[in-house]
Amino acid sequence: MRRHFRWIVLGAVALAVVGVGIAGYSWVHQVQASAESGKASLEAGLHALQSGDPVSAQSNFKAAQDSFTAVHGLLGPDWLKGTPGLGRQLQAVDQLAVVGTEGAKAGQQVSALLVAASADSTGGVNAMLRIAKPYVLAALDSFDQIAKVAPQLNTDGLLPPVANAVSSAKDALAPLQPVFARAEDISTFVKYLLGSDHRFLLVSQNNAELRPSGGFMGSFG
Repeated sequence: MRRHFRWIVLGAVALAVVGVGIAGYSWVHQVQASAESGKASLEAGLHALQSGDPVSAQSNFKAAQDSFTAVHGLLGPDWLKGTPGLGRQLQAVDQLAVVGTEGAKAGQQVSALLVAASADSTGGVNAMLRIAKPYVLAALDSFDQIAKVAPQLNTDGLLPPVANAVSSAKDALAPLQPVFARAEDISTFVKYLLGSDHRFLLVSQNNAELRPSGGFMGSFG
């Protein structure tokens, strides 16, 4: 009886291990599928913007946001990110999902701005600024989030598939690093500019009339 009981226990353990393995494979596949879908939609949105089709771009960016949001939902509770080994992988995937989600949200705002601007192109500069304000500020918030996460991306302790994804993201963000370095200054200036009405005096100087103590004003507006 004891021998039969031992075999029953061993069989149950074996089934549990197989079940965990199958669940783990399914989880990894879901995360990978959602991430790849988000990346494809993000790229489609960028191509649509470059082609001058903001309506299609907005739809693609929305699909990208939904996919990356799904990745967030698959990562489980935050305390898992503190577990040895697995936690490092989850942390990296979470960072990539943040970059993807915020990039998609910014793309949606830019696309929506282009659609709104094309619908009302006769109102002049002041009207355009009023139209642009909510879209630009929302896109700027997403840009700020990316600027905070981008410096944290690194491949230390990552498994090859995750490390490759992080490397690809870093390569894509590399041209923006100088902008990220001044993200706070840019954000402060743009929010000041669009946060309320202002009056500015614009003055240009004639380079041919420069003097050590200044020069003559060429024009103003």
